Amino acid sequence: MDVSLRESVSYRPSDDGIELDHSIWRLNISRKILNQSAAKHLFSGECESISFDPRDKLLALLRGQGCLSVPRRDEYSSEDFFEVFNGVSLDWYREYYEHDLWDSLRNGEASLNALSTWLIHNYHVSVNAGITHARIGVMSNDSNLSQEHKDCALEEYWHANSFYFVKNPAINIAERHVKSYIPLAASYAFQLHLRYLSEHDPLGYILVSYYQERTIMFHEGCETFYNAIETNMCLTSAPMSQIWV
Repeated sequence: MDVSLRESVSYRPSDDGIELDHSIWRLNISRKILNQSAAKHLFSGECESISFDPRDKLLALLRGQGCLSVPRRDEYSSEDFFEVFNGVSLDWYREYYEHDLWDSLRNGEASLNALSTWLIHNYHVSVNAGITHARIGVMSNDSNLSQEHKDCALEEYWHANSFYFVKNPAINIAERHVKSYIPLAASYAFQLHLRYLSEHDPLGYILVSYYQERTIMFHEGCETFYNAIETNMCLTSAPMSQIWV
Protein backbone atom coordinates (compact mmCIF):
# COMPACT_ATOMS: atom_id res chain seq x y z
CA MET A 1 0.00 0.00 0.00
CA ASP A 2 1.31 3.43 -0.97
CA VAL A 3 0.89 6.20 1.61
CA SER A 4 1.39 9.96 1.67
CA LEU A 5 1.21 12.68 4.30
CA ARG A 6 -2.30 13.85 4.97
CA GLU A 7 -2.95 17.43 3.83
CA SER A 8 -4.01 18.42 7.36
CA VAL A 9 -0.56 17.52 8.75
CA SER A 10 1.74 20.45 9.46
CA TYR A 11 5.39 20.22 10.45
CA ARG A 12 8.38 22.46 11.03
CA PRO A 13 12.09 22.00 11.77
CA SER A 14 13.08 21.70 15.43
CA ASP A 15 16.48 21.77 17.16
CA ASP A 16 16.86 18.01 16.78
CA GLY A 17 14.52 17.01 13.95
CA ILE A 18 10.95 18.05 13.23
CA GLU A 19 7.85 19.02 15.19
CA LEU A 20 4.59 17.71 13.73
CA ASP A 21 0.97 18.70 14.43
CA HIS A 22 -2.10 16.76 13.44
CA SER A 23 -5.58 16.65 14.94
CA ILE A 24 -5.23 16.64 18.76
CA TRP A 25 -1.60 15.44 18.82
CA ARG A 26 1.84 17.01 18.55
CA LEU A 27 4.86 14.83 17.84
CA ASN A 28 8.52 15.68 18.24
CA ILE A 29 10.58 13.41 15.98
CA SER A 30 14.34 13.36 16.45
CA ARG A 31 16.62 13.52 13.44
CA LYS A 32 18.09 10.12 14.40
CA ILE A 33 14.67 8.43 14.36
CA LEU A 34 13.67 10.20 11.17
CA ASN A 35 16.82 9.15 9.31
CA GLN A 36 16.14 5.49 10.17
CA SER A 37 12.68 5.61 8.57
CA ALA A 38 11.41 5.82 5.02
CA ALA A 39 9.21 8.67 6.31
CA LYS A 40 12.19 10.99 5.82
CA HIS A 41 11.42 10.98 2.07
CA LEU A 42 7.95 12.41 2.76
CA PHE A 43 9.20 15.20 5.01
CA SER A 44 12.12 16.12 2.74
CA GLY A 45 9.81 16.52 -0.25
CA GLU A 46 11.76 13.93 -2.27
CA CYS A 47 8.53 12.12 -3.10
CA GLU A 48 4.81 12.51 -2.43
CA SER A 49 4.16 8.86 -1.57
CA ILE A 50 6.08 5.81 -0.39
CA SER A 51 5.32 2.14 0.14
CA PHE A 52 4.06 1.44 3.68
CA ASP A 53 6.16 -1.06 5.65
CA PRO A 54 4.63 -2.11 9.01
CA ARG A 55 8.13 -2.92 10.29
CA ASP A 56 9.03 0.76 9.99
CA LYS A 57 8.15 1.93 13.50
CA LEU A 58 7.91 5.63 12.68
CA LEU A 59 5.62 4.94 9.72
CA ALA A 60 3.49 2.72 11.96
CA LEU A 61 3.28 5.52 14.54
CA LEU A 62 2.34 8.10 11.93
CA ARG A 63 -0.34 5.78 10.59
CA GLY A 64 -1.74 5.23 14.09
CA GLN A 65 -1.91 8.99 14.64
CA GLY A 66 -3.83 9.44 11.38
CA CYS A 67 -1.01 11.37 9.71
CA LEU A 68 -0.90 9.14 6.64
CA SER A 69 -3.38 8.79 3.82
CA VAL A 70 -3.36 7.26 0.37
CA PRO A 71 -2.57 9.19 -2.82
CA ARG A 72 -5.56 10.58 -4.69
CA ARG A 73 -6.89 8.22 -7.34
CA ASP A 74 -10.06 7.51 -9.30
CA GLU A 75 -10.79 4.25 -7.47
CA TYR A 76 -9.99 3.16 -3.93
CA SER A 77 -9.76 -0.32 -2.44
CA SER A 78 -11.55 -1.11 0.84
CA GLU A 79 -8.16 -0.90 2.59
CA ASP A 80 -7.56 2.53 1.06
CA PHE A 81 -11.00 3.71 2.11
CA PHE A 82 -10.44 2.56 5.70
CA GLU A 83 -7.11 4.42 5.75
CA VAL A 84 -8.71 7.64 4.55
CA PHE A 85 -11.63 7.43 6.98
CA ASN A 86 -9.42 6.77 10.01
CA GLY A 87 -7.40 9.90 9.36
CA VAL A 88 -10.40 12.11 8.62
CA SER A 89 -12.18 10.92 11.76
CA LEU A 90 -9.28 12.17 13.89
CA ASP A 91 -9.89 15.67 12.51
CA TRP A 92 -13.54 15.31 13.47
CA TYR A 93 -12.57 14.29 17.02
CA ARG A 94 -10.42 17.42 17.23
CA GLU A 95 -13.31 19.66 16.19
CA TYR A 96 -15.62 17.89 18.65
CA TYR A 97 -13.29 18.15 21.63
CA GLU A 98 -12.43 21.80 20.89
CA HIS A 99 -15.96 22.83 21.89
CA ASP A 100 -16.09 25.24 24.84
CA LEU A 101 -18.39 22.88 26.75
CA TRP A 102 -15.54 20.53 27.68
CA ASP A 103 -13.47 23.22 29.41
CA SER A 104 -16.48 24.67 31.21
CA LEU A 105 -17.35 21.23 32.60
CA ARG A 106 -13.74 20.31 33.38
CA ASN A 107 -13.05 23.58 35.21
CA GLY A 108 -16.31 23.57 37.15
CA GLU A 109 -17.55 26.71 35.40
CA ALA A 110 -20.72 25.09 34.06
CA SER A 111 -23.93 25.17 36.08
CA LEU A 112 -25.52 22.01 37.43
CA ASN A 113 -28.31 22.55 34.90
CA ALA A 114 -25.75 22.51 32.07
CA LEU A 115 -24.19 19.34 33.48
CA SER A 116 -27.60 17.69 33.78
CA THR A 117 -28.48 18.66 30.21
CA TRP A 118 -25.22 17.14 28.96
CA LEU A 119 -25.87 13.91 30.86
CA ILE A 120 -29.40 13.61 29.50
CA HIS A 121 -28.13 14.27 25.97
CA ASN A 122 -25.55 11.49 26.39
CA TYR A 123 -28.26 9.04 27.43
CA HIS A 124 -30.43 9.81 24.42
CA VAL A 125 -27.46 9.47 22.04
CA SER A 126 -26.53 6.16 23.63
CA VAL A 127 -29.99 4.58 23.67
CA ASN A 128 -30.42 5.53 20.02
CA ALA A 129 -27.75 2.95 19.14
CA GLY A 130 -30.05 0.21 20.45
CA ILE A 131 -33.01 1.61 18.54
CA THR A 132 -31.18 1.74 15.21
CA HIS A 133 -29.54 -1.68 15.58
CA ALA A 134 -32.98 -3.12 16.33
CA ARG A 135 -34.34 -1.37 13.25
CA ILE A 136 -31.76 -3.03 10.99
CA GLY A 137 -32.26 -6.36 12.76
CA VAL A 138 -35.96 -6.32 11.94
CA MET A 139 -35.71 -4.91 8.41
CA SER A 140 -32.67 -6.75 7.03
CA ASN A 141 -33.26 -9.61 4.56
CA ASP A 142 -29.88 -11.12 5.47
CA SER A 143 -30.47 -13.54 8.36
CA ASN A 144 -26.87 -13.39 9.60
CA LEU A 145 -26.78 -9.59 9.46
CA SER A 146 -30.18 -9.41 11.10
CA GLN A 147 -29.07 -11.54 14.05
CA GLU A 148 -25.84 -9.55 14.47
CA HIS A 149 -27.78 -6.31 14.75
CA LYS A 150 -30.35 -7.82 17.12
CA ASP A 151 -27.52 -8.93 19.40
CA CYS A 152 -25.96 -5.46 19.17
CA ALA A 153 -29.33 -3.89 20.04
CA LEU A 154 -29.55 -5.88 23.28
CA GLU A 155 -26.01 -4.92 24.19
CA GLU A 156 -26.57 -1.23 23.42
CA TYR A 157 -29.80 -1.06 25.43
CA TRP A 158 -27.98 -2.66 28.37
CA HIS A 159 -25.08 -0.24 27.92
CA ALA A 160 -27.33 2.83 27.97
CA ASN A 161 -29.17 1.68 31.07
CA SER A 162 -26.04 0.61 32.95
CA PHE A 163 -23.64 3.50 32.46
CA TYR A 164 -25.52 6.72 31.72
CA PHE A 165 -27.07 7.56 35.09
CA VAL A 166 -25.28 9.46 37.85
CA LYS A 167 -26.77 8.84 41.26
CA ASN A 168 -25.67 12.02 42.96
CA PRO A 169 -27.86 14.11 45.32
CA ALA A 170 -26.48 17.35 43.86
CA ILE A 171 -27.87 16.47 40.43
CA ASN A 172 -31.03 14.82 41.77
CA ILE A 173 -32.43 13.35 38.55
CA ALA A 174 -34.10 9.96 38.81
CA GLU A 175 -33.43 7.39 36.10
CA ARG A 176 -37.05 7.40 34.98
CA HIS A 177 -36.88 11.17 34.50
CA VAL A 178 -33.76 10.92 32.33
CA LYS A 179 -35.56 8.41 30.12
CA SER A 180 -38.72 10.51 29.86
CA TYR A 181 -37.15 13.91 29.15
CA ILE A 182 -37.87 15.27 25.68
CA PRO A 183 -34.57 15.07 23.73
CA LEU A 184 -32.74 18.26 22.83
CA ALA A 185 -33.12 19.38 19.22
CA ALA A 186 -29.54 18.27 18.49
CA SER A 187 -30.14 14.89 20.12
CA TYR A 188 -33.33 14.38 18.14
CA ALA A 189 -31.67 15.42 14.87
CA PHE A 190 -28.91 12.86 15.47
CA GLN A 191 -31.51 10.18 16.22
CA LEU A 192 -33.39 10.87 12.99
CA HIS A 193 -30.16 10.93 10.98
CA LEU A 194 -29.03 7.54 12.30
CA ARG A 195 -32.46 6.01 11.77
CA TYR A 196 -32.41 7.21 8.19
CA LEU A 197 -28.93 5.73 7.66
CA SER A 198 -29.98 2.45 9.23
CA GLU A 199 -32.75 2.10 6.63
CA HIS A 200 -31.14 3.63 3.53
CA ASP A 201 -27.34 3.67 3.89
CA PRO A 202 -25.89 0.62 5.67
CA LEU A 203 -22.28 1.64 4.98
CA GLY A 204 -22.89 5.14 6.31
CA TYR A 205 -24.46 3.68 9.42
CA ILE A 206 -21.50 1.36 10.01
CA LEU A 207 -19.04 4.24 9.63
CA VAL A 208 -20.93 6.43 12.12
CA SER A 209 -21.05 3.51 14.57
CA TYR A 210 -17.35 2.84 14.08
CA TYR A 211 -16.58 6.52 14.64
CA GLN A 212 -18.46 6.43 17.95
CA GLU A 213 -16.99 3.15 19.15
CA ARG A 214 -13.47 4.27 18.28
CA THR A 215 -13.61 6.86 21.06
CA ILE A 216 -12.45 4.01 23.32
CA MET A 217 -8.95 5.30 22.46
CA PHE A 218 -9.72 8.28 24.72
CA HIS A 219 -10.72 6.13 27.71
CA GLU A 220 -7.86 7.25 29.96
CA GLY A 221 -8.50 10.89 29.13
CA CYS A 222 -12.20 10.45 29.88
CA GLU A 223 -11.43 9.09 33.35
CA THR A 224 -9.27 12.15 34.03
CA PHE A 225 -12.05 14.39 32.68
CA TYR A 226 -14.71 12.82 34.92
CA ASN A 227 -12.46 13.08 37.97
CA ALA A 228 -11.95 16.79 37.25
CA ILE A 229 -15.72 17.31 37.06
CA GLU A 230 -16.20 15.48 40.37
CA THR A 231 -13.64 17.68 42.07
CA ASN A 232 -14.39 21.06 40.52
CA MET A 233 -18.17 20.75 40.70
CA CYS A 234 -18.08 19.24 44.21
CA LEU A 235 -19.64 15.92 43.17
CA THR A 236 -17.19 13.61 44.92
CA SER A 237 -19.93 11.70 46.76
CA ALA A 238 -20.59 9.61 43.62
CA PRO A 239 -18.03 8.60 40.98
CA MET A 240 -18.75 10.07 37.55
CA SER A 241 -16.62 7.38 35.96
CA GLN A 242 -19.83 5.33 35.92
CA ILE A 243 -20.80 7.21 32.76
CA TRP A 244 -19.34 7.41 29.27
CA VAL A 245 -19.18 10.21 26.71
